[in-house]
Amino acid sequence: MAAARGGKARSDEPHIDAPADVDVVATFEGMGLKQNLLRGIFEFGYEKPTAIQQRAIVPMTAGRDVIAQAQSGTGKTSMLSIAALQVINLHFTTGLQLPSHARCRSSMCSRVTCRCCA
Repeated sequence: MAAARGGKARSDEPHIDAPADVDVVATFEGMGLKQNLLRGIFEFGYEKPTAIQQRAIVPMTAGRDVIAQAQSGTGKTSMLSIAALQVINLHFTTGLQLPSHARCRSSMCSRVTCRCCA
C-alpha cells in the first residue's frame, strides 16, 4: 500500500538524524549514570530509554551542546531531567542565592531568608 502512494514502507523506528560520533546507548545502565539516579529511574517505572534518550543523555552529561527535537511523549523532558541530575553536584548545592537589592520586597523573601532584606 505504501508503494501505491509513492512512498516507502513505514517502520516503527523513528527517523533520527544524528552526527556519526553520537553513540546509541541502549540501556540506562550503559550510560554511566549515578547509582541513586538509576535506582530512581527504575523505581519511577522506566525500563528502557527511548530513541532520543539513547542518543542525547550521554553527550549532554559529557558537556556537549545538544539540539534534540522529537514528537510529544518521546521522553524529551525526562532526558533533560536525567542529564541535569547526573551532572549536578549535590554536595556543593546548599541553598538558593538571591540577588542583593537595597530594598527587596519579593514574595520569595517572605518564604526564604535572604541577606537583601535583613
